[in-house]
Amino acid sequence: MPGELLTALVRQRKGLIGTDSYCGRIPIRTREGAEIGTLVTVDVTLAHDPEVIRKLTRWRSHYMKFFRTQFMATEERTSWWLKNVVIPCDDRILFLVLDGTGRAIGNVGVCNLTEETAELDNFIRGEAGGHPNLIMLAEVTLLGWLFGMLGLQSVYLYVFSNNWLPINLHLSVGFTETHRLRLSRLERDGTVEYLSDSDSGEPVSFKYLRMELSKNKFDANYAWATAACDSKVSSLGGRMLQ
Repeated sequence: MPGELLTALVRQRKGLIGTDSYCGRIPIRTREGAEIGTLVTVDVTLAHDPEVIRKLTRWRSHYMKFFRTQFMATEERTSWWLKNVVIPCDDRILFLVLDGTGRAIGNVGVCNLTEETAELDNFIRGEAGGHPNLIMLAEVTLLGWLFGMLGLQSVYLYVFSNNWLPINLHLSVGFTETHRLRLSRLERDGTVEYLSDSDSGEPVSFKYLRMELSKNKFDANYAWATAACDSKVSSLGGRMLQ
């Protein structure tokens, strides 16, 4: 997808251009076609929704130790991030993961989006419930959309080597480890930051893994997801949060 069209699509999904009724909805489906949940773009409306802000703050607080930058999460800070980073950035999209009842149970993001590749980011299951394979199929659905709808050729992500649950999830979908970077811990002004391949800070025992997945490899196992996201992206009318 050419750059100008990609930018326009991202802005449209966020409600920055076009009609305010267009809020990106991507059905999460099983291989057999059963709809078990939804990926919903966090647009200009949801970015101001107090319940969305509360949930994102709570989820990040719970999993803070697995973020590269760690701080005291507050609703004010989450609100600022949504309004000043997520919404205006043309290379970033944040999705809520909804279960089959429309309840938001997690989030997943895409950043550093280009015409060829993107980084999978902020993948969190914040609450229990939904289909047993909802989170795995949410990742498959998002990848199918990136490869099918946007025409990307590869997707990558970074994860701490001691964060086994997401590593196993990504491996099951088809990602492979390509780099392993050393980390050091630097704390200042109430914020902890893990630096990769840096001489600053205190060395830690775990590493920073880069994992990658190509469109060809994904299509070999999940061609049905690419095809589904290419043809069944629809709009969302009204709120789906409970």
